[in-house]
Amino acid sequence: LAWILLRPLMGVLLVAVMAVPGLLSWNYLKEAPRTDMEDNRHIGLYVRIRGNPSSLELREAFDQWQRELAPHQRELAITSVICEWRLDRGTVHCYLDPIDPQRRHENDIQSAVTTLLKPSLHIALSDHVERASSEAIQLPEAGKNETQLGGEKNRDGKGDGKGNDKSDERGRRGGNKAPTDWNAAERLSFRLMAPDEESISLAWEKLRPVLADTPGVVNPGPLTEPPPTESELALSRDAEERGWRADQLAGQVTRFGGTRQLLTMPDGWALAVGPLESTPRTMRRLMSVEVRQNSGDIERLENLVTRREVPTQNEIKRRDGLSQREMWMMVKSDHLDEIRGNLSQILRQADVPPATQIGLSWYEEHKAKQAEQMVVAIVLAALVIYLLMGVLYESVLAPLALMLTVPLVFVSVQGAFKAMGMQLDNMVTLGSFLLIGVVVNHGVVLIDRIGSSVPMGRLDRENRRLPLLAMAAGARRRFTPVVLTSLVTIAGAFPMIFGNGRIDGDSIAGLGASLAIGMALGMFFTLLMVPVVYRWLAALRAGLLRLWQASSR
Repeated sequence: LAWILLRPLMGVLLVAVMAVPGLLSWNYLKEAPRTDMEDNRHIGLYVRIRGNPSSLELREAFDQWQRELAPHQRELAITSVICEWRLDRGTVHCYLDPIDPQRRHENDIQSAVTTLLKPSLHIALSDHVERASSEAIQLPEAGKNETQLGGEKNRDGKGDGKGNDKSDERGRRGGNKAPTDWNAAERLSFRLMAPDEESISLAWEKLRPVLADTPGVVNPGPLTEPPPTESELALSRDAEERGWRADQLAGQVTRFGGTRQLLTMPDGWALAVGPLESTPRTMRRLMSVEVRQNSGDIERLENLVTRREVPTQNEIKRRDGLSQREMWMMVKSDHLDEIRGNLSQILRQADVPPATQIGLSWYEEHKAKQAEQMVVAIVLAALVIYLLMGVLYESVLAPLALMLTVPLVFVSVQGAFKAMGMQLDNMVTLGSFLLIGVVVNHGVVLIDRIGSSVPMGRLDRENRRLPLLAMAAGARRRFTPVVLTSLVTIAGAFPMIFGNGRIDGDSIAGLGASLAIGMALGMFFTLLMVPVVYRWLAALRAGLLRLWQASSR
């Protein structure tokens, strides 16, 4: 240290060697793909059921999936698989080993399970449909005629009855796109707002091809599907003239089925609701039930009501006089900020209905607000620490020797993680903030020792050799405590690095690695860079004093 302090150019070279690699890595290297959801060691795969299958057909289809997964359960760390379904929807639950030896996130295992399970005539995972949609976007228009995963067409070559063939053709308008690394994509959710629900559907039809052509968009979002319908029974005018009342019929129908949800079941499907969950009842049997009037007259229900299918309006949300629907798209990580800020411009490129608006979802807005609040909190904390140290040291420049090195340590840790291809998850961020406290503690003690041994005013003298040697001696007195504290912290972090523990779904390996890497870098930064920066600040102070004295003459 004394040798470096006596040679100013070597000090500049030392600081450059220690600071520049971390800055370059932090600024230019891409961040490793992150999993944006907590890992609760459970996968719930939603199943789409089509074609009005019977219970036996559904049981055979799910049994086939069970057989396909059974040979791979151990390698995927799946402890058990439970399939539950009704005649309109289903879910495949995969419960995972609490500790995966390969440290795979549940999203990685979910992707592997989706690849293993093959869609059948009656059932397909929602992930199958989303994959097929994205593959259709990435394929050339003259390329394949069917999606690779087979989720959009039935075995007879026809569409699935929901208009998906036309939607696939619209999806292919994205042109030739190279295969994309899905792990490097992030989900961006946003809201479409319009005066009515129909305008939102039309706007999404126009906007989706534009998103498919936007650079950085991996998957422009789900295809437009017709809204779900529910059966509605309405009292006929003739029955009303004969004295029948809707509330009487509603009460008797509810007692028959156990719940009003009975009326939402399509014709021919089992009515598994209320206390009659195990008793199959069809709409035809319901319509043939006899109801009683207050006067004692008995009539069949089908002679009193008319039945129709109407769109379900449960998902419509209105705000400020506009209907709104939340949509999503998959975006490359390095294009996320750009696309998030250009949503309005992208909307203008599509021929959408008038008064259509677009905005970030509540989650995206809340996340951006949290990031802004974090930056403000960090700036305020740094300002308070600087003012406190300035009062204690009775100097404006001395605290800067420490304050300038702390962000360099933080950035260097982030750059090291990027260089090694490790995820910058929540545990890494937590470890970096804990690290700042230890580095600040070491720097405070070192600056206090150097300041008491060699005040900045002594470095302004003509013979600066002795003060510089005194600075090195003061740093030498703090060498043993700093090195021992750093080594103990690094040793304590090793069990976390090589362990499989998790906190709220995030592996603690990132916490241990950030502490170990940060303490190793902080040790050298504190012992070598802080004295060098202290000397530079002393030279700056001397120069400012000379300028002030020259201007006052």
